[in-house]
Amino acid sequence: MEPLLLAVLLEMGFFLLLLILKGTSSQFSKICVLCAATVGVWLTLLILSLMGLFGNTVILAILMGGSCVGIVYMFEKHASRNSQIFKFPLYLTLVVAVYSVLQWSFVTSAIALVVLLWILSAVLFFGQKYPALKVWGEKIIACCKNW
Repeated sequence: MEPLLLAVLLEMGFFLLLLILKGTSSQFSKICVLCAATVGVWLTLLILSLMGLFGNTVILAILMGGSCVGIVYMFEKHASRNSQIFKFPLYLTLVVAVYSVLQWSFVTSAIALVVLLWILSAVLFFGQKYPALKVWGEKIIACCKNW
């Protein structure tokens, strides 16, 4: 079967199943059906890939990347305004994690750079009582809001 067709069929199937579960069970009332379906698809395809039954890493990367963005949106929705400073390091952490999973390797320099970004973000977060750091933190938080 064409890999894209398989992914689309799986997405539709998971979406329908989760939509039915959400409508019939209070346990599923707070899930995002699209997000959960997408995770279900890429987990299924990743398992099939590990078994040698699916070889299209482009589709896996697209689906996993969508989950990365979804996680950042969820963080944005639930985190305090000042904590928004961590959106960018969170996103890059997820991208590096997806790359590491798909390539079965770690790029130490990329991981080190992301760790440095987390440290710098923490400095901005905890240094908000200093005017210069507060200004930079506000600029970073506002970057996604003012476009």
